[in-house]
Amino acid sequence: ISWPAITNAQVVTVLQGKTHLTALAIEGCTRITDLTSAVANLTNVTTGLVLDGLASLTSADFPALVAVGGGIQVLSNTNLQSLAMPSLAAAGGIDLSYMYYLTTVSFGSLTTVNGLLTLRRLYRLSGTALSSSFPNLQTVSGELYIYLVSWYGTEART
Repeated sequence: ISWPAITNAQVVTVLQGKTHLTALAIEGCTRITDLTSAVANLTNVTTGLVLDGLASLTSADFPALVAVGGGIQVLSNTNLQSLAMPSLAAAGGIDLSYMYYLTTVSFGSLTTVNGLLTLRRLYRLSGTALSSSFPNLQTVSGELYIYLVSWYGTEART
């Protein structure tokens, strides 16, 4: 979906009730503030999930998502404060980058990343919030890249 003026209600109309998608890319849509109701039933994405440049997005919760075969890219969502994929067990790679107000990340069931795990320029994700984001993560088969996390927090830059 790349339609700058699309609203929350329109995204819900397009995605609501879907449990499986081959791919999901939502990019440059400036009026979306929350994706939770649109993706509440989504359990599987075969190739990849991208949320990029959603300037008004403040919350993204994928409560039922269990697997993403390819990578997850959540990038440049400048007002995103909370990202949750609590049921996700495995993903092909994860890139969380350039989200200056992100304070809460929840990947509680994630055990395996079959690729790169990148946490970059997440200035407000610090301390307990960072350490509790991936409590069950056991395997990252690619690189673990952490850069400029908790810049505004109480901890030193990493």
